[in-house]
Amino acid sequence: MPYTLVRLASGSYDVDLDGSIVASLVLEPRRGRSPLRWHVELLEATPRAKRPAPFTDQTHTFLSFEEAVSWLGVKEVTLSE
Repeated sequence: MPYTLVRLASGSYDVDLDGSIVASLVLEPRRGRSPLRWHVELLEATPRAKRPAPFTDQTHTFLSFEEAVSWLGVKEVTLSE
């Protein structure tokens, strides 16, 4: 399924699937020496069987923006209007 990211602010994106915002992608603020983490989270609690691919959990965590984008299979990143 082709996802599109809509940039809202630095480190904050809506995840669009076929014209509907289904998830968010956000950068967790760094705390001390902890690594950066990006979180992709479905906006609504969804039973496992009804989650859009590739979601197997409600939230997924990645160590880079590129890793999250690749996992989602993002085809386009746009700016919020």
